[in-house]
Amino acid sequence: HAGRPTVDCLTRDVSRDGRTALKIWNENSVNGVVAAFNVQGSRWSRDLRRFKRDARPPPVAVDVSPADVAAASFKGAPWQRYAVYEFRTGDVRVMGARERFGETQLEHGDWQIYLVAPTREV
Repeated sequence: HAGRPTVDCLTRDVSRDGRTALKIWNENSVNGVVAAFNVQGSRWSRDLRRFKRDARPPPVAVDVSPADVAAASFKGAPWQRYAVYEFRTGDVRVMGARERFGETQLEHGDWQIYLVAPTREV
């Protein structure tokens, strides 16, 4: 599958609103991934027929949740807890489907990747 925007990004202007990061999710048979990008200030100019960047685009805060991965295999039992790994910092947290990882600041052009894996108690 191709990556898809998370539900919270669908009705936001991720390139102009000054506060929203673009979040894209995907899955495989074992886990999911959410990639977050700060694309504020970058947009297509119809007049210039090329991409245009603002001089000082703002940093944005991004917060992810296992619920950002809309994988059908994650929705039902027995998946109640998820391990979320933040790639650039190496932080790992075990959380419920609706819990939030915690805000990360992204400067213009910055990115972060989160791996989301369902867990089981043994």
